[in-house]
Amino acid sequence: MRTTSTHAKLFLLSGALCSGAAFALAFTASLPSVDRTSVVASVANGAPITNELPQSNKISLEDFAALSMLDGSHVSVLDAPITDDRMIDVDLDKKILTVAEGTTTIAAFPILSIGRPGTFWETPAGDYSIKTKEVKHLSSIGNTWMPWSMQFYGNFFIHGWPTYQDGTDVPKGYSGGCIRLSTTDAKTLFDMVNVNTRVHVIGGTLPLSNESMHYYMKDIGALPNISAQAFSVFDEETGQVLWSHGEDESVSPGHLVALMTALVSVETVDQYKYVDFEKLLTGKNVAAAKATDIGAVQVGALLYPLLFDGNDVAAKGIVKLRGDKVFRDYMNEKSKAIGMVHTAWSSGTSATLSTSTPRDLAKLLTYSDTQKSFLMKTTLVDEYSFEPFGQPRFSWKNKNDWLDDATFKGGLSVKEKDGSANTLALYDSPVSEFGTRKLGFVIIGSAHPDEDLSALRAYSSSHFFYGSQSGVEAVYAATSDLAARVEEMKLIKGQLLN
Repeated sequence: MRTTSTHAKLFLLSGALCSGAAFALAFTASLPSVDRTSVVASVANGAPITNELPQSNKISLEDFAALSMLDGSHVSVLDAPITDDRMIDVDLDKKILTVAEGTTTIAAFPILSIGRPGTFWETPAGDYSIKTKEVKHLSSIGNTWMPWSMQFYGNFFIHGWPTYQDGTDVPKGYSGGCIRLSTTDAKTLFDMVNVNTRVHVIGGTLPLSNESMHYYMKDIGALPNISAQAFSVFDEETGQVLWSHGEDESVSPGHLVALMTALVSVETVDQYKYVDFEKLLTGKNVAAAKATDIGAVQVGALLYPLLFDGNDVAAKGIVKLRGDKVFRDYMNEKSKAIGMVHTAWSSGTSATLSTSTPRDLAKLLTYSDTQKSFLMKTTLVDEYSFEPFGQPRFSWKNKNDWLDDATFKGGLSVKEKDGSANTLALYDSPVSEFGTRKLGFVIIGSAHPDEDLSALRAYSSSHFFYGSQSGVEAVYAATSDLAARVEEMKLIKGQLLN
């Protein structure tokens, strides 16, 4: 019988910074370049981006959006209800912010800085509302603090004058799109409004665009060497595939079957039933057990070893409660239900003839995260101890090497008998103009799983951007043949999706 620490517990139940706004990455081979450090320093100091910045071959002028990364982990959302009819009116041309109570103006504040008009990071006009309120918001660009911050749209805030970490004020100049007040005025406004207070912004030169968002590439760059037999990188929300190889190739999912077994288990098996796990470990073919049996464990607890490292013993215990054929039928029925049309499961364990494709496994990963999120949360637990009646009985350690990475949002990677590894993983990736996007990674038959995953993540983050098409059109309308650029993009995508 195994016993160990008891600090892990059952897990069955369970913005943004003020940066350049509305960017879109595009191809940049023929455009002037500026030094990345100079761009960061200039924007952090409130200065506009100009062609006078030092030239280099590191990053193009229009590729500045690659420097904008949002981290909303520190945002504190307040739930205070609207108790009056107040509205914030912002006039970007007159540089004045007023607060109205019905038809009566009750306060007015001078605006000290806005985003530069006519650029991608211009403060947007339109009708919004206060989304979050923070006494102090940290911007990762320039590592500056923004006091009395009120988010009203995406990465746009109303706030006091920003300061560096040492307390020094950021120099005067255009903001990265936020509406800057004096710190004293921002504090006064902060106390006058609630989350959901309406914000009406007029003026400027670029109206709010409602156009849909898309992925763009700046160039194909040098493709890294990937050892995997097949792989797919995709956006979980949209399902769009960014880069793949052998996406529709029939492959053995190996221990990745554990995720499907876990999914079918929570939907078809009583998670409070007991299995004699001790006997299963010795190779005996057992199923149900009593809670008082010395080696008994609840089915729900078996999700931990199952998802920590694709434990086939745990899978066998779950399957036996339903019977091999019944459970297999449930697996295949569920696959069809979620669109895994090229998948055939022969069992709930890895030692089978099951087949799937990277495209289908991406659907499984997405469904598990969006519809059964506690499965992904289980993969993030460091260890779990099953302790019936307060007595330690079994303990399992998560063998995933990525648990310390805050951007890792769940998944599993297991080495197969032939020495290769299969991986399903979700990461928050800095590819969006308004924050991170959750990208999924399916990697099959990898000889170097950690290196392959790192290379796929790095390439995706540096070569793709999720934003509006207007950004691309604005950049190339006067200097390039946009139609030719679109055709170039298609050719490049053809090289990435094969």
